[in-house]
Amino acid sequence: MALMSAVVRSDGTLVRAEGAESSAVVSASHQYEVIFGRDVTACAYSVDVGGWETAGTPPRGVAAVIGRAGNVRGVFVETFSVDGTALPLGFHVLVFCGR
Repeated sequence: MALMSAVVRSDGTLVRAEGAESSAVVSASHQYEVIFGRDVTACAYSVDVGGWETAGTPPRGVAAVIGRAGNVRGVFVETFSVDGTALPLGFHVLVFCGR
């Protein structure tokens, strides 16, 4: 099984990664893409808001992830405040692939 990961800042900067090649804000301050080094369409994705610092108070919010339309190597992430309002937040994404 392959495990890939990315830690992304709220401005879209890729901070740390295993298997991820890039990340960016794609259409608004709370919508992002993360591009990996392989096809991830048959993989499972998990995302949660999180900071990039090694310690401190974690951000509060919600994140959602789905495959990136038009790019088999990418995932699309949106972040929100706990009340559902769009909000730019840092996040951690994990991608689990069977082969």
